Amino acid sequence: MVHRIKKHKKSSKTSKEHNKLLIKDIIKKIQTFYEEDTNSKQGAGKKEFITRHKIKKQKRYLVMSLKNLYNKFITTNAIKVSYSTFCKYRPFWVVFPKSSDRDTCACQVHVNMNLLIVALHKAKIINETSHYDLINSICCLPKTENCLLRNCNDCKYKCVLYKEFNNENLIKFSYWCTTIESRENCKVKRITTKKNEIAKPLELIKKLDQNLNGFLKHTFTIEKQYIELKSLKESLDINEAVIHMDWSENYDLKYHEEVQSMHFGGSRRQVSLHTSVLYLHE
Repeated sequence: MVHRIKKHKKSSKTSKEHNKLLIKDIIKKIQTFYEEDTNSKQGAGKKEFITRHKIKKQKRYLVMSLKNLYNKFITTNAIKVSYSTFCKYRPFWVVFPKSSDRDTCACQVHVNMNLLIVALHKAKIINETSHYDLINSICCLPKTENCLLRNCNDCKYKCVLYKEFNNENLIKFSYWCTTIESRENCKVKRITTKKNEIAKPLELIKKLDQNLNGFLKHTFTIEKQYIELKSLKESLDINEAVIHMDWSENYDLKYHEEVQSMHFGGSRRQVSLHTSVLYLHE
């Protein structure tokens, strides 16, 4: 009888240790998911860091709402956790972007698609409020490469569901575009600007349908690049390295004392800054 009690206690202890390891594994997968480049982007400024319990980390900003991230997590992972658990184990350095933060590196294709979706949603023609919702409504869950390329047999014929509407009701919408302006001495200059226009609902619907396949292919290219970069970093050999480099911005060179023509003319020189990240095996 004593032998049976001891055996039961030992089994219970082993079970608890197994559960702890399982919980740690789930927490690690949740935190790794938050840190993926498709779910959050790293702050570039040297002052964009946060410290807790003597741990200093560079800030990462969420690119979508926690609800959308949770839906993405449970559809792309075999682990099933509650929404509260998913939010609870968000890393402290993965934060929400503030309303005062200006996104100056947004993708024009994604922004224009979102502006179009928002305009149709405000007119109560579609239920989707963002490009993420739109992709989920016409692709499989979880989506694959064939889904985004419209080659999937299960979802390639799915389309956006539109509600009834009165085509005489005009809709205001915005979009970013590049235009050419004429200057003096027959010079032309390309400028990027945000335009506001008014159109009928049917015109916006046709615009959305025409741009949809191109947008899905554009999304596929971005996700494919993220997947390949992640695979390279995880499979690095001891004598290999990954260098990720991109143009950052231009800095104007200034003198401590300048003449007026230097300040207002085109004589000021610039230095282009390219930022790089080096990933090693260790």
